[in-house]
Amino acid sequence: MKRLVIILTALAMLAPFSSCKRGQVFREYHKFDNNQWKRVDEDIRFTVDIEDINDEYDIAIPIRHASFYPHQYLEIGVNIYSPSGQESYAVKKIYLKDRDGKWKGDGMGDIWDYDFNIYTEYEFNEEGKWIFEIQNLTGNNFYLPGIMEIGLDVSRTKK
Repeated sequence: MKRLVIILTALAMLAPFSSCKRGQVFREYHKFDNNQWKRVDEDIRFTVDIEDINDEYDIAIPIRHASFYPHQYLEIGVNIYSPSGQESYAVKKIYLKDRDGKWKGDGMGDIWDYDFNIYTEYEFNEEGKWIFEIQNLTGNNFYLPGIMEIGLDVSRTKK
């Protein structure tokens, strides 16, 4: 009985950490084979259904990488396609290490998780399915080692 109480208490303490972020509209990940992201022919696409254009949204790129990732930053291209086909493009440089060479984000062993905000208070001008396409622009090698997962997180801006 005592063991059951301990297990239930532990589960109750972990529950808040496993629930969705408040106001979250979308969160999905793409996992890379062999922890390598190809520079060519491996653009990542996410489709997000936006139902309310009266709200503002925060858009983040969650990244999971290994300690053997060879660069200080990750450079990506972000294409956003509206439901009517309008396109916007931006290049984002995501620093995974600080100036002292320490990894940013949360780490456990050799694995690091870091959420990078690409837009805050973003206003969608159309309801419907928006497509986010993320491209690897880092380095000149065909493979980028150490990148395990790239995601997209869209949440309502907290007011």
